[in-house]
Amino acid sequence: MLVTRDYTALKEDEINVYQGEVVQILASNQQSMFLVFRAATDDCPAAEGWIPGYVLGHTSSVSADLFEGTIKWVFG
Repeated sequence: MLVTRDYTALKEDEINVYQGEVVQILASNQQSMFLVFRAATDDCPAAEGWIPGYVLGHTSSVSADLFEGTIKWVFG
């Protein structure tokens, strides 16, 4: 899934994510929170934690060329 807006963690089990990042969903809960995995980049280490569903969108709505390397790693 694509992160559509920045989110700053509010709790210890959450992670910061930034618009444009691609994350892999691992689980969800009844509070519309998603446990996600974010692969390491040059700017951020790999991370796993909860984020709210309202910051997520589908990667198909973005040019695949822009995130080609990430998409291949996350889904390939």
